[in-house]
Amino acid sequence: MDFDNCLQQLQHQNGDSQQFQVPADWGQGRALFGGIAAALALQYLTLWVNAGMRLRSVTLSFVAPLEPGEALATRRILRQGKSVLQGQVELWQHGQVALVLLASFGIARSSAVTLTPAVTTAIVSEPEGLCLPANAMVPEFTKHFDYRIAQGGLPFSGVKSVDFGGFMRFCQQQQQPCTFMQLLALVDAWPPATLPWLSNPAPASTLCWTLELLTDHLEAKASDWWRYLAHIDAAADGYGHIQAKIHDKNGNLVALSRQTVTLFG
Repeated sequence: MDFDNCLQQLQHQNGDSQQFQVPADWGQGRALFGGIAAALALQYLTLWVNAGMRLRSVTLSFVAPLEPGEALATRRILRQGKSVLQGQVELWQHGQVALVLLASFGIARSSAVTLTPAVTTAIVSEPEGLCLPANAMVPEFTKHFDYRIAQGGLPFSGVKSVDFGGFMRFCQQQQQPCTFMQLLALVDAWPPATLPWLSNPAPASTLCWTLELLTDHLEAKASDWWRYLAHIDAAADGYGHIQAKIHDKNGNLVALSRQTVTLFG
């Protein structure tokens, strides 16, 4: 099932719950890839939000693995004021919550404080960097993405760098500008920045993740190259704390990511 068809399962505007199928070809070990789980949840909530409300931030808690098969999405508006709306989506499977998404939407208001992010250099048509190897250690979902690791090392390479990143894009060609759901998947497609520190394969997963959106719309396509650069702020006791910046092909800063990951190695 491709990305768009997966999200089309949650297109209904009526009601506050809906069944959907967890696809088998977006796996990450025994669980569904977190980026597409997040995209499914955001897709389901966005249908309830008026067009004038722009997505400002998304916070996700990955509670339990989503396995291939039937699952349930539920949604509710927590509060809607004059300029800000906050909503929640839960994805359920086997009678328990697997994912919780909290999203904040807000209309634009006049303000005396305006600071435009600095524009970095545009991405060249074919950026250089390491590709993920095609072996059994690489999760199933990565076949949907193209990577160029330009800073840090490959996962489990023993490279101890606090910076990790490079370039990413969807393999499937896109004609329309990237959606915020696709951007969620692109950002989460990257392995945690702590994995290159390990010299041997070991499990790791995202515990919670926040993505802040800095733009009204995305001009680039999901199949264009995007720049991702993560920095490890701290890591100890089996947990890592990572922040990242995401730029589009023209060098515009479009999102800020904050992630807490668990490590078992």
